[in-house]
Amino acid sequence: MKRIVLSFAFFCVVLGCRKVAPPAGTSQDPKPVSVTHWTDKTELFMEHPPLVAGEKARFAVHFTDLRTFKPVAKGQVVVQLVGGGGATEMFTTDAPSRPGIFGVDVSPKSTGTYSMAVQLSSPDLHDQHSVGSVAVYSDASSLSDLSSAAAMCR
Repeated sequence: MKRIVLSFAFFCVVLGCRKVAPPAGTSQDPKPVSVTHWTDKTELFMEHPPLVAGEKARFAVHFTDLRTFKPVAKGQVVVQLVGGGGATEMFTTDAPSRPGIFGVDVSPKSTGTYSMAVQLSSPDLHDQHSVGSVAVYSDASSLSDLSSAAAMCR
């Protein structure tokens, strides 16, 4: 009987010491940045990954015409980054991939904090959204450090 109890206790200890995989859906990748902004003409909803200097980030930019409450089906979108030194970088797409959704590839050259604006030019609608500051990191490891620090604060 003593042997059975000791074997059971050993078995429980061994099971308790095994590594357990993190629950599904708890990725260490940084979360995408989401922006919602309005002017008197349009609503902007945009998502993009955190920005890394020299790397391409795909922005999903959605515009709704507030006169009709329908997605903007034609036009050009420009994402503009203005750095502290006054340098401006512009990234453009000439048409939506589907009504209201414009995919813009953004690849900032330098690290730092930028002021971001998103401009829409369509046949019957022109608008600009100044959406505030955005950080551009030096490399992907900076993003993991940021993600780890954010996870520790939760």
